[in-house]
Amino acid sequence: MKLPRLATNLFTQEQMVEGVDIPPWLVSEYDVFRKVVLDPSFPCYFGAIGERNGELRYTYTDENAWEDLPNTLRDFLILSRDYPETRHALALFVKPAPKPHSLEKYQAQFWEILNYLHEHDPTPWPTQLPSDPESPLWEFCFDGEPMFIFSSTPAYTKRISRHLGDSLVLLFQPRRVFNGIEGGTIAGTRAREIIRQKMVHLEGMPAHPDMGSYGDPSTHEWKQYFLPDDNTPVTGKCPFHMNTHELKKGE
Repeated sequence: MKLPRLATNLFTQEQMVEGVDIPPWLVSEYDVFRKVVLDPSFPCYFGAIGERNGELRYTYTDENAWEDLPNTLRDFLILSRDYPETRHALALFVKPAPKPHSLEKYQAQFWEILNYLHEHDPTPWPTQLPSDPESPLWEFCFDGEPMFIFSSTPAYTKRISRHLGDSLVLLFQPRRVFNGIEGGTIAGTRAREIIRQKMVHLEGMPAHPDMGSYGDPSTHEWKQYFLPDDNTPVTGKCPFHMNTHELKKGE
C-alpha cells in the first residue's frame, strides 16, 4: 500500500532513496542511516524491521531552526493513526554541524528539541499520563500521543548502535506501536533478548543498566532516551520541563 505524504517536510522511504525534494546532506545522511540499520549486526530489531518494510517516515531540521517541527510531528501522528496496523516511526535528522559536537552538547540539543515541541503543543497533556518524569509510567507526549524517543549522535564511540551517521537523529515511536510486543509478552521478551545479545556482540558491553520495559518501577523512560557512551548510570534531574499551565492544571 502506498501511503500519502501529508506535509512538505514529511518524507517516505521512496522519496529518501530517490533524493526527491531533500537537501544533499540529508541524502548522504540517510544513506549511512539505512546501511547501518539494515546491517544484520544492528541490534535494534524494531528499527530494522521498520526500515526494511518502509514503515518509517523522515524529516529534517537545521540546528536551532525548529519552527516546522510541531506541525510535521502532528502530521506524522495523523498518518500513524490513520494506519493503526502499521508500526510507524518518525526519524528526525538534524543537519550536521561543521565540526561535530561533544556528546553533552548533543544531549542538550536533544532535550531542547523535546522541550520546544512541548512548548508548542496545543493539545493538553493526557490526564491518564503522569506529568512527573520520575514516574515509571511517564513518557514524552505530543498531540495527546505518548512516545518513546530513541537518539543517536556521531559523538558515540563505544555505544556503536547509537551512532547512525554525522547527524543527531531522533526516532519518535508512538507507544501504541509496541502493542503486542511489550516487555511482558512472549514476542516482546524474545525480541529484547535478541537486541541485548546483538548489543553485547557489537559494543562489547551489556545493555545499559537504565534500559528496561515501560512501566517497570525500577526504570525511567527519560533515562533511556539519551544514554551515556558507557554504562555509567544516568543521574540528576530530567531535563524535560512541563509547561506552567500544565502543572497548574494537575494541581
